[in-house]
Amino acid sequence: MEGKMVGQLQLILTVVDSGRRDGSGNYVKYTGALVELLRFRNSGAVNHQHGMVEVENWPSSDVRSPRGIGARRIYQMSTILRSAHLIPTGLQDGVYYINNYIDWDTYNTIYDPYFLSQGKRAARAYAKQVKR
Repeated sequence: MEGKMVGQLQLILTVVDSGRRDGSGNYVKYTGALVELLRFRNSGAVNHQHGMVEVENWPSSDVRSPRGIGARRIYQMSTILRSAHLIPTGLQDGVYYINNYIDWDTYNTIYDPYFLSQGKRAARAYAKQVKR
């Protein structure tokens, strides 16, 4: 995965720095994302049956008073490269498939070659009904 990490977005937060102002005189704001990191299964190899990568939750720490936030990290929004669907596998809790086809039309076109033509046909039929 070329050093990239996968995580599940938990929260988007903005911090206002009342001690600094920008060129317009407004307080400086910093926006970040709280992300729960997931680890790759099978070293990030693509599953040959369904073409998706599998990830899982990090094991939870059994320390009584942890000093950190576990597998959660805060990242600047600009460092998040892209989004993807995390699909629960149903095999066990905390295991997901990464579906890179976040565009619904692209996803359906790949799995149903007639998706777009059927969708256009249905849209035309609906448009004719509305015109009447």
